[in-house]
Amino acid sequence: MALKTTLSLPQSMEEMLDVAMIYTLQETLARYLNRPDHLNLKARDTHIFGSISTLSTAIGRYLVTAGHDGKVKVWDCRNWKGVVREWSVHGAGDVELEWSQKGYLGVLSGGSVNVYHPPHIITSHGASLAPPPLYLTHPVPHRPLTSLRFEPFSDVLAIGHNKGLTSIIVPGAGEPQFDSYKADPFESSKQRREREIKGLLDKIQPDLITLDPLFTGKFDTSSVSALSSSLVATTVQSLLDKSDNLKRPQGPISCLL
Repeated sequence: MALKTTLSLPQSMEEMLDVAMIYTLQETLARYLNRPDHLNLKARDTHIFGSISTLSTAIGRYLVTAGHDGKVKVWDCRNWKGVVREWSVHGAGDVELEWSQKGYLGVLSGGSVNVYHPPHIITSHGASLAPPPLYLTHPVPHRPLTSLRFEPFSDVLAIGHNKGLTSIIVPGAGEPQFDSYKADPFESSKQRREREIKGLLDKIQPDLITLDPLFTGKFDTSSVSALSSSLVATTVQSLLDKSDNLKRPQGPISCLL
């Protein structure tokens, strides 16, 4: 499936499953309807928020963006009536954002990583640009900092920099109870193969998964002929065995010298 956005080269793309939307970051933030029954996706709405450097979607209904001006903005994807919360971060370079499975927000800026916890992130604070209360902050001496990712089903936050990788513990950030029907961190190779096959079958259009009326109800002639040949061979062999038994002499044989 291909989609022309008629905009510049996308820098980032995020999917929000709860509202069935795909967000792409170009010179603007474009929102696209992600419906499996529409092969030709069209841009439903476009929102211009200024110069955006990164975006990240939460598991719920919120999206957070960060711009080159050092401002972090949280948006409600249900109505887009305005910023839910906005604050400024300090430090040189672009800002990196990452949501955890439990709604914790990691913000990488300058030489440190700040983690904010719900519900302060999504609580409106009026026109004030005061940041939410910090849950955790961690300075990293290795610069520049490039990226950060929360490990799924774990309380580990990985930070990438020019010296390699640094990991810190963020208590309560990971989902402690996983749904094995959606994502199983302990799945075997056989379970992973079955999940991939099921995912491929889900992409097939429902009207293609039907029985062929011209094929249903017919006999498999090849199987019938093979079965008939096997029955004939078994019958002939049994008759030959019976004939051999009749030709053999019955009773003990005595020899007279």
